[in-house]
Amino acid sequence: MIENKYDVAEKDKVVKLEEWLLFIFMGTIPVINLFSLGYFSFNHKINPNKRNFSRAAFIYVMVLYALIIITFVI
Repeated sequence: MIENKYDVAEKDKVVKLEEWLLFIFMGTIPVINLFSLGYFSFNHKINPNKRNFSRAAFIYVMVLYALIIITFVI
């Protein structure tokens, strides 16, 4: 699918502080963080800055959940 110049310019704009605060707040809520980080990680229409941050946070959260599960099993 080909994007026009307006879509690319809209997608790459600077992320505001309010957007980052909401984004990080959603990442702190258990279970919702998996869905929101997964959505932002794999959606190509999201700003690349948010997408890369959410990919890193998604990996971090998955590792933490795995460690928690392993800790309670052992």
